[in-house]
Amino acid sequence: MSPLTALAGPRQVGKSTLIDQVLEECTLPHYLYNADGVDENDTDWIRRVWESARIQMDTRQQTEAILVIDEIQKIKRWSEIVKRERSDEVDYIVASQGTAIALEVKSGRRGMNSRLPKFCENFHPRRALVIGTDGIPFKEFFHMKIEDLL
Repeated sequence: MSPLTALAGPRQVGKSTLIDQVLEECTLPHYLYNADGVDENDTDWIRRVWESARIQMDTRQQTEAILVIDEIQKIKRWSEIVKRERSDEVDYIVASQGTAIALEVKSGRRGMNSRLPKFCENFHPRRALVIGTDGIPFKEFFHMKIEDLL
């Protein structure tokens, strides 16, 4: 369920209506949840929703789907939880002639948690590279030819 998109705006301008209309026209499978009646302190609710969508996708053998959580801002610390659940995200994907490689750029402390293994498990790119800290030095990477990456 990537990429992540947020629709934000003032109250009562039609955000939920817009989402409903988009989903009505969408050919991808979709899962719609609403946090309206959820206790604001139930931070595990988002994880349960995410897991429910994953299980439904597996059961229905779906390779892609759209997960919509309406009124998610009502759950405390929702953005932290979403970041934790999206463990399959990498920084860049390079695709050429049906081949994909995943690139994760690290410019911080050594040994920072990498999301690359989870991404590879889910999407099976031909190659996965870490660039920067704990990986290919930036200077070397910028001198590489695209053919060498693939």
